[in-house]
Amino acid sequence: MGLLDQQSYAGYANEGQRLAVEPMSFTPMDAAKFVAEATPIIGDAMAAKEIYDELTNPNPNYGLVLALGGASLVGLVPGLGDALASGIKKGARGLLDVADRIEVDPSMMGSNFSNIKFKKPAPDTGKPYEMSGEKLADKLEKTPTAFNFLNPDQALPVGAKYTGIEKQQPTALRNHRSAGLLSTETVEPEIGSISDLYGRNVMSIVGDQTDRKTVTHYNDKRLLNPVKSMAGFRYADVDGQGYAGAKTATNSKINEAMKHDKPYFMSAMMGEQSGDFAQHQGDMYGEAWNQLQNSNSSIIGENAVKINNHIKNISVPKSITVKDANGNILKNAKGENVKKTIQSKPFKDLDVDIEDPMAIFNLLNMLPAGSQRAYFLKGMDRAGLFDMGAPTVFDARLAVADANQIGMDWGSVGYRGFTPDLEKGVFPTNIQNSTTYDTGYDKIGNAQTFLQGSRGIPAALIYRDLGAELRKKGTGGGLLMTPPFYKVLESSPKRAIQKIDDEISEVGDTFLEIERTKGRREALEYANKILSGGYGLLSR
Repeated sequence: MGLLDQQSYAGYANEGQRLAVEPMSFTPMDAAKFVAEATPIIGDAMAAKEIYDELTNPNPNYGLVLALGGASLVGLVPGLGDALASGIKKGARGLLDVADRIEVDPSMMGSNFSNIKFKKPAPDTGKPYEMSGEKLADKLEKTPTAFNFLNPDQALPVGAKYTGIEKQQPTALRNHRSAGLLSTETVEPEIGSISDLYGRNVMSIVGDQTDRKTVTHYNDKRLLNPVKSMAGFRYADVDGQGYAGAKTATNSKINEAMKHDKPYFMSAMMGEQSGDFAQHQGDMYGEAWNQLQNSNSSIIGENAVKINNHIKNISVPKSITVKDANGNILKNAKGENVKKTIQSKPFKDLDVDIEDPMAIFNLLNMLPAGSQRAYFLKGMDRAGLFDMGAPTVFDARLAVADANQIGMDWGSVGYRGFTPDLEKGVFPTNIQNSTTYDTGYDKIGNAQTFLQGSRGIPAALIYRDLGAELRKKGTGGGLLMTPPFYKVLESSPKRAIQKIDDEISEVGDTFLEIERTKGRREALEYANKILSGGYGLLSR
């Protein structure tokens, strides 16, 4: 065997025979061999046998196996290599990244994987900060959003969009309190002006509102395990980093940039709940549960059962092809498959017991993709859970948010920008720079910001040509961001590009100057008049 002496192997073989079943025609000796070889990795013969059973199940949960043992375990089971490859293609891809976050304590025993822990990025030591939602709310109430400027009779409370619980929207931000340490990794961005970009091809990058910091306190209580937020746009403030994303999208952005002279990447803000996709957002919510369930206010008994059942019934939209009565796939006029959206329940088979303080944290770390994490968090943002005393998702969102970005309009641009390092190209990320995305690229020099004293530039002022195109179609290009406009900024590198000329430089810098000297309301009025054709600019 190469791992155990003959006497030890015989003992494991006996244990394997006692526990073994024979799915897929594998023998007790196969099980014994697997247990013997896997135990040094897993640390527990019983746990190793359970993994063997999962691997040899007709419908194995490859994600669980990969996360608990890594791909190396698969090779210990005869003939499973092709099956694993197939399983990864069908949905377990991405859990190889989860496996990198696993650490095993061989000194702990238990057949329920109690010796499995998730690795965390090393916490920062840095300058202490406090986030007072009350102070932020007082400040932001004097600073109109684009929506409130255009719709004063329907104005939303500051911070309202951090939660879907209507009764909590007026106070979600005002009642929030968190604290921690600002990252020592970051370098303050340089102050830039739009005229600095004259002649350059500006390309859009979208990002969430999370920060680069370590959260140590949540609602006036110390977290048992601090949470390191790995940043949205402040990712670019770290030396050696520019941006990170999914491999395909990241490559597409860089490949498009290589086709243009003097490309420059500029941020476009995602919405208040966009951080739900991020691993550190899930970690924050999981640690909020850990804090609660280790306190005198823990949720147990009947309410715990209700929450466990709620988790099983969280719905996630799923796109499927439509078939006729004979099972044939329906086609539209273009010959494309007809699809419809149904509501699936991906968590219905999970045995989550929220009386375990780490149950939610572990669940969020086991999910195969950020999209499932986001749907889970949105599914937990419910009034009924709030009434039972559950941690609030909106507080977790605010805790990891960059205070400077709170209150910025969806789709506004200019918070960060940089010149991408095209020569260095894309490279794999690691747990120390991104726990969410697998691919990143660097920048040349430091990052820049254009928003000294500003709450963000309306995107249509910078992406003039795209804005004009959408205004002509009636689908966007005004002061308010719209889904068609944002979709281009997010995922269409060929269209989300604008060469900066004298007109755009003048309009962008004038907007920023008006905001600095007269205020946000006057700046929005200027932008709205331009985008409505009032000054005869940006109308081409």
